[in-house]
Amino acid sequence: DIIMLDTRLWARTEANPAFLAAAPPDDPTRTLLGDDQATWLEEQIQGSGARWKVIGQQVMVASLNLSATMIINPDQWQGYPASRRRFLDFLRTSAAANVVILTGDIHSSFANELVLDAMDPAMYDPTTGVGGLAVEFVTPGITSPGLPMEFLGAVEAARPYNPHVRWYDLLRQGYLVLDVTPERTQSAWFLYADIKKAIGAVEAFATAWSVASGSTRLQQDDAPATPPDQVPPPAP
Repeated sequence: DIIMLDTRLWARTEANPAFLAAAPPDDPTRTLLGDDQATWLEEQIQGSGARWKVIGQQVMVASLNLSATMIINPDQWQGYPASRRRFLDFLRTSAAANVVILTGDIHSSFANELVLDAMDPAMYDPTTGVGGLAVEFVTPGITSPGLPMEFLGAVEAARPYNPHVRWYDLLRQGYLVLDVTPERTQSAWFLYADIKKAIGAVEAFATAWSVASGSTRLQQDDAPATPPDQVPPPAP
């Protein structure tokens, strides 16, 4: 099942425009989805008979911490702690399985394991993935630029505060290919070294990560999935 959300317009409280900010207070009046959309999302997941529940939406669910007290990009779910906690608590208490979140917006690539607080060892073990609730694949833009080079050092220095981020690429443009089988869902990233070349901007396989059915642990794959022999016709 594919479940599509609106995290931009429907009922969203105005975002903090800063790129770096103090972790916001857990204010229940600040909402990303609105109560009606949040309830609908829970109903869609709980009522699904599909093996995989793929959620398409706009902004990262995974936290991005610069330090113990500062976050990166409060425009995303982390800037709305009550909405984020409600969604992740629902995944935990409902024992929803095989939830995969697809995200864009941030113009960079991430493979994330989702947990309410990645820095709390009682909630998440980064060495085993125990405590993970779902996974998130973030696609870069084809032409939109990634993060400025000057942020790379700060992001790399923040790695200890983001153990749930299994892989990332902040600079290169490209796209991801999602391959879903009964056994696993894989995201393979294809990125360009320099999209600005008028001739010769060649894409290259960057990496692939997959999650097995019944698991929330991301595993790195050596290669992307083999394309099918017969591609189904496009939808009318």
